[in-house]
Amino acid sequence: MQYLNKKQASAYLANELGLRVSDKTLSKYITTGQGPKYFKFGWRVVYTIDNLNDWVNSKLSKPLPNPGFINFLQKLCSTWNYCINIIP
Repeated sequence: MQYLNKKQASAYLANELGLRVSDKTLSKYITTGQGPKYFKFGWRVVYTIDNLNDWVNSKLSKPLPNPGFINFLQKLCSTWNYCINIIP
């Protein structure tokens, strides 16, 4: 198992997952409890890649519909003067 320090974890999130989270933000998240699970190695904080991935997945929303498709449905709905419950 590989352990990453805060700078390495920040680089992993940006370079591998395309999500920019600074090492300073990770430090803040430690104090607020909003960040990924971590371990202490002496006085240092370390993360595992699995814990980083789990944290990212817990923060992601469900896939959102394409706004163009919603606009299409709304126009279709108004054209037919009929609406169905799938349009927000």
